[in-house]
Amino acid sequence: MAGQSKLATYREMACGTLLHTWAPHSCSRGVFEFAFSVLRGSLKMYSPLFIIPLLFRLRKIPLSKLPAQVRNTILSILRASLFLSTYAGAVLFNACALRKILGKNYILTNLVVPAFLASWALFIERPSRRPELGMYVTTQAVWCLWRKAISLGYVRALPLGDVLLACGAFSIILRSHISPKHSSNAVQGFCSFFLPSPADAAAIGTRGPLEETVSVPAVSTPSPSPSPAPVRVYGSTLTPTPAPA
Repeated sequence: MAGQSKLATYREMACGTLLHTWAPHSCSRGVFEFAFSVLRGSLKMYSPLFIIPLLFRLRKIPLSKLPAQVRNTILSILRASLFLSTYAGAVLFNACALRKILGKNYILTNLVVPAFLASWALFIERPSRRPELGMYVTTQAVWCLWRKAISLGYVRALPLGDVLLACGAFSIILRSHISPKHSSNAVQGFCSFFLPSPADAAAIGTRGPLEETVSVPAVSTPSPSPSPAPVRVYGSTLTPTPAPA
């Protein structure tokens, strides 16, 4: 009975009480303030995410192309922040709209359906970064499902489970480094600072063990000295014998 009472109370709650408590009397104000707060947090998060790889690539960027690289980095930061803030605001807007249309709150219409309807915001982001977003969301979803299964008692907590998760994440990053078409410049710039490029790694793998560890200096062969010219002494010709080397 207590569970049914809580469920009935949940379904009758207003969206200002359940979704945007900082602006309980205005859905539009709540959506705008939420999107703006996400925008500020996105700028703080994406700025080092794009600037640090640019610093790693400075040694490989010609001076003439440096202004273009800086401009592209700033545009990437703004574009990624706009995507995330637009998505967050669209989710809250859809949840409020469904609450007003249906008249009640439901679990699916408060989170799942609004998030799905807000997926159009993904078109704001660059296509090259979509695999990275999918990788990040997938790891977070697996982690949440794993923690929920542990809390419900379906599975037991594994020792060093965080280490296994980190190993799997690094494996995905290394795979992205090997296949540049599946990663963006940010991942490539970060990995290239610590790891060789795929071409260099392939060249190292094709050499033998002695070629990798031992370098034999080239031995220069001395050129033969020219034979001495014959000398004429009192009508006879003498040919000197060359000195032994």
